[in-house]
Amino acid sequence: MASPHPVVPLPAAGRWKRRFKAGVATLVNPTIGVLAALGHRSASVAAPSIWPFSEPPTSILLVRFDVLGDTAMSLPLAADLKRRFPGATLVFATTPTSAPLARLCRYIDDVLVVDAPALTHLQAGWKPSVWRTARSFMTGLRRQRFDLAISLYGPLSGATVGLSGSRWRIGIDGEAAGGNFDFTVPGSRAPGTRHEIEWVRGLGGDPAGDLPDDLLSVSPEACNWVEREVPLPDSRRRIVIHSGARTGSAKLWSEAHWRELVGMLAADESRQLVFVGGPEDAAVAARLLPDPAGSHRNLAGQTSIPQLIALLATADLTVSADSGPLHLAALLGRSALGLYGPTDPTLSGPYGPAARTIVTDLPCHPCYDLRAPAICPFGDALCMDWIAPAAVHEQVVAMLNPSGSG
Repeated sequence: MASPHPVVPLPAAGRWKRRFKAGVATLVNPTIGVLAALGHRSASVAAPSIWPFSEPPTSILLVRFDVLGDTAMSLPLAADLKRRFPGATLVFATTPTSAPLARLCRYIDDVLVVDAPALTHLQAGWKPSVWRTARSFMTGLRRQRFDLAISLYGPLSGATVGLSGSRWRIGIDGEAAGGNFDFTVPGSRAPGTRHEIEWVRGLGGDPAGDLPDDLLSVSPEACNWVEREVPLPDSRRRIVIHSGARTGSAKLWSEAHWRELVGMLAADESRQLVFVGGPEDAAVAARLLPDPAGSHRNLAGQTSIPQLIALLATADLTVSADSGPLHLAALLGRSALGLYGPTDPTLSGPYGPAARTIVTDLPCHPCYDLRAPAICPFGDALCMDWIAPAAVHEQVVAMLNPSGSG
């Protein structure tokens, strides 16, 4: 059992910035809601009682400015809407980071890219160029005159939907000022409620049926790249490992734990380990790479989104903390094992029958509430530290050999 580390409080500057941003949001969000309500001219849907509205939409806007994993979990709604309204044009507005993923969704017709989250950064929010870009984006959005706009998460997406000029506007209750929406889905994302994918799909009504198995398109070029750059020796089982996490240090499993697990996995010569992630994960992955490497590969920081998806589609198992690659592997229908500490797998675990999670049962779990990066308030992140490498290895073996053989 690990010894607790000293509590590391948030620096004073960090606390001031959070309070300042929260105060600004308290003033700005209702103002945007009022402006959105005043600028909305469709009287026919002033108080709809049920969804969908009286006429089927011919153009639909989905808005989410978020990281890769959250964007991935939003794509099932695109499939639901496209199947429900096959003649509608479906447009997804997102960040530059998530746009390549949205473009690979078979059910999305067009992707609009804007770095809207820059408006919430104090350093960038003072720059006139940032606001000019936002104004240009909103002007172009309004010109498209969407029939239906849906905010998938948060006040920034809610404000965008509210000001979009769309005929009908939908969002989750309480995530943005009320004037932004004609119709709100009741409830609030919280640990122990329901999965993020179910929250998002609920914005399109109450869908019935499983997720489609063709949600993401794997390009031939990316498949050829995987075959050329990451050949899989005969009879080997491919395990993809992602040691990083984008939204908070408390989600990270320690490098020492990863090293112990990698040693146990690499001891079986029938396995090939492939490390993935962004450029920020490359150094850790290089240190984790078995020596001698043999057929094992470190591709952290070297793959595009299409190449990453093509690689995950060939994996027998993906092991990661709460991260984008983990959710992508699960959406591809591949086996995925998530190591969860501050986040709640009920809300944001890998989704699907081939997905599993390992969670430490602590009284403070889960503590991540989506409003700020996951940072342990006690300074030790025991919820991750107490996940034993031996327990992870045992689960890996069980997932690779579900019949108990081998």
